[in-house]
This record gives sequence, C-alpha cells and structure tokens, in this order.
Amino acid sequence: TNPMLEAFGNARTRRNGNSSRFAKYVELRVRPEDGAIASVHVHTMLLEKARVSSHVEGEGTFHILTQLLAGADAPLREALGFVGARASHAAFGYLA
Repeated sequence: TNPMLEAFGNARTRRNGNSSRFAKYVELRVRPEDGAIASVHVHTMLLEKARVSSHVEGEGTFHILTQLLAGADAPLREALGFVGARASHAAFGYLA
C-alpha cells in the first residue's frame, strides 16, 4: 500500500492510531500437469467500508475524511455541504 492510499484505508482504532484497514488476498495458480506456478495475483481489499458512516465507540473513521475537512477551504466546505455548525470535523463524532 502506498502513502496516498493509506489515507483512504487507515483509521484510528482503540489499539492503534493508524491501523490499516486493508487486506491482501493472494491468488496462486498452478499448472495441473506439473504443479508449477502458472501465475500469482495479489488483490488489495478495503475492509470495514461501513467505517465511513459508523464505527465502534472510541474509534475513528478513515483518515482521509478528517484530513479533507481539516484542509478544505471555505468554498470547498460549502460545496460539500459542510457549513455553519457542520463546518468542522469536530462536529462529527465519528471523525474525532
């Protein structure tokens, strides 16, 4: 996983402030005639997609959501609907 993707797939958990929510699935194909490796594919999957809208108490959502709200200027926040009381990530319990 690269650092750019980590913001989309890492979250704060009770045990780790930067826990990866990615999993890797390795698909190994062998030739039936001699058992030799024919191909290998590594699939990266994002676990806990529900973490975007909810999470266990004491944990957070994916870092990208907090980073987006922390770094967005006023026009972007307005375009995304984060105005007034919703203008800060602190307004959302699941982002804290």
